[in-house]
Amino acid sequence: MKKLSSPALYIKEAFEIYFEKKNLIYFLKLALLFLALSIAMSIFSFVLATGAGSNAVRQPAFILPLVASAIPLAVVGIWFQAATYEAVIRAVDGRGLTVKETLLTAWKKAWCFFLVSLARGLIMALGFVLLIIPGIIFGVWFSFSLFIQISKGTSVRESLAKSRSLTKGRFWPILGRFSVFLLIYVLIQMVSANIPYIGPVFAIFMGPFFLIPFYLLYKDLS
Repeated sequence: MKKLSSPALYIKEAFEIYFEKKNLIYFLKLALLFLALSIAMSIFSFVLATGAGSNAVRQPAFILPLVASAIPLAVVGIWFQAATYEAVIRAVDGRGLTVKETLLTAWKKAWCFFLVSLARGLIMALGFVLLIIPGIIFGVWFSFSLFIQISKGTSVRESLAKSRSLTKGRFWPILGRFSVFLLIYVLIQMVSANIPYIGPVFAIFMGPFFLIPFYLLYKDLS
């Protein structure tokens, strides 16, 4: 069984990968594209809401397009998440850093990615309802399911099962590293939240960076 690197080494390697010039440009292009698309769709939804006004309930004609505009926004959000995972895998593995190819590949996997994410979320939520500790256990067991789905194109059941098998005999080392990764994430998010205007945008651009340590750990376990 391969010895896992320390949390500090994973974060150091993630920093080097993310800020390598070609990778940074690739991640920024992807984030800017989705940011522009999300802003455009949000403006459209805002215009509809403003047009409906406080009498929206009394004007059914406004409700349908308002709800309909929220669906594409949700689809874009799922697509962006899948594309971020795909981008991280490509950057770490040294594969083609083509934004168009990344988007097309992520689009094909977005539905199954969403189902895996939903299944994992529901299982974890059930675990937390059952006195928190089961939720933590399930969180560790199924933590790699999204990377598995994106990298291997597996089904929901197979993605969850493969993730569970990777964590056997490594629960505490994995949980310890996750705790450090999440602490770094929370600290950076707290700092960015206090930066006026650009803080939320900065958090979006840093999204891939937060995922890289988890993927490096997944590769070592694989």
